[in-house]
Amino acid sequence: MSLSCWSVVTLNQKADKTIEERFIEYLRQAGKKVTEERLLILRTIYATNKHLTAMDLCLAVEQQHSKVSRATVYRTLEILVEADLVTKLALDGYEARYEASLAEGHHDHIICTDCFKIMEFYDEGLEKIQDKILQAKGFKAVSHVHNIYAECLNPMCPEKLKKKTDHDK
Repeated sequence: MSLSCWSVVTLNQKADKTIEERFIEYLRQAGKKVTEERLLILRTIYATNKHLTAMDLCLAVEQQHSKVSRATVYRTLEILVEADLVTKLALDGYEARYEASLAEGHHDHIICTDCFKIMEFYDEGLEKIQDKILQAKGFKAVSHVHNIYAECLNPMCPEKLKKKTDHDK
């Protein structure tokens, strides 16, 4: 993933502070140190409108602060997931991706099996169908994850072209 392709958004300062305050509170309650490196990692995730691999995040953080170790990034990701500030998307057969938990409301994912692009979507009709099924079975949803794995229909998809070229050899 090229870092130049990242779409960076400016977040509401009040929301940023609230997220940071939640993280600081979590760290203190867990007996962990509050460090600038950990806060930088949090800010980077919330400022990046992408589903990041741990390595993507390492590269992004290194661009901003070259002294942050990869081990710190990996450990901080684990802490952020425990604190419910970051969601880990464990994708079948693919490297896990991470996204800001509090940036958007509930959404589901379409994952391209060719180019690994992840598209977020929300469909009211689909949510109603899920609720109807649960109710009929005697359940009420607490939470859910809906990941749809699909093939890219774009004939110019770089990964699809690469697979075709490799196959033709």
